[in-house]
Amino acid sequence: MTGALEPRSAGLPEPALTWFRLHAGTTVIDFPLHAWPATRTWAATMWPDWRAPGGWARHLWEPSPHGRGFIPAAVELGDVVQFGVEPVPAGRKGAHPPAPTAYWHGYLHAVQPDSLLLHGPYREPRDAYAAAQHAMLAQIHQGPVPPGSATMRDPRLPGPGVSRAPVAPAQPPATVSLAFNGDTAVVGDPMHGWLVVPSEDLLAAMAHRPQELADRLRPHVPGLTGRAPPVTLAALAAKHLGHVESARIYTPSNPAPTLPTSAPTPPQPQGPPPAPRSAPPPAKEATL
Repeated sequence: MTGALEPRSAGLPEPALTWFRLHAGTTVIDFPLHAWPATRTWAATMWPDWRAPGGWARHLWEPSPHGRGFIPAAVELGDVVQFGVEPVPAGRKGAHPPAPTAYWHGYLHAVQPDSLLLHGPYREPRDAYAAAQHAMLAQIHQGPVPPGSATMRDPRLPGPGVSRAPVAPAQPPATVSLAFNGDTAVVGDPMHGWLVVPSEDLLAAMAHRPQELADRLRPHVPGLTGRAPPVTLAALAAKHLGHVESARIYTPSNPAPTLPTSAPTPPQPQGPPPAPRSAPPPAKEATL
């Protein structure tokens, strides 16, 4: 496959693109971590799976038969890739201090004949996965890839193949997110999935208190509490209640005092200060 995913254009800054060389188009020969003596290294494709330890399943890439690099497997655009290094017994005590376990996580951004481009590193696989979902969501609304192009168009720019039908990724969202695509908004929530609603209805619902929305939504969404993220409640309201009339919310509990409408009475001019009192003339001395 040859193509690319564009990063999300808003929110936290994306890590830089990292270039991994391919040997003979099949083997990744670059490794982004230091492999100290008495350590083992690996590369793997990762995806969320609550049945696996820690909630993440892993498919290890086979080491190259030449002893250099790894052969990618079970990986597509937007997948999380992990590179790791961990200590192993050195064979004799005191040979080297134990090296720390280290990880490098990124998501596959582009596949080219001589290289792989990954966005990374991210601290945790869930961070890389969430960023990849933002990129995939933008790509879905971007439209088809131009023939012969190795890089997809910038998702921030309209394209001729943009579909007006609501579209969301098949994989459930990893984090709460919000993306606008013209008159359609897509809200991702790990508990409620992808919510594709009209942008106007979402913005109208966001003008209401979260607890008010939760109370009105309970007949439609059993078990809903007011602790859900406000943007999720607004999206659920747009989905189940339609256009909710705008209302003033977040009125301060102690509103600022109302300023007087009439102009204040100007101060009256004061008269001239009283003249200083003159001192009495000194008394004359009596002489004999």
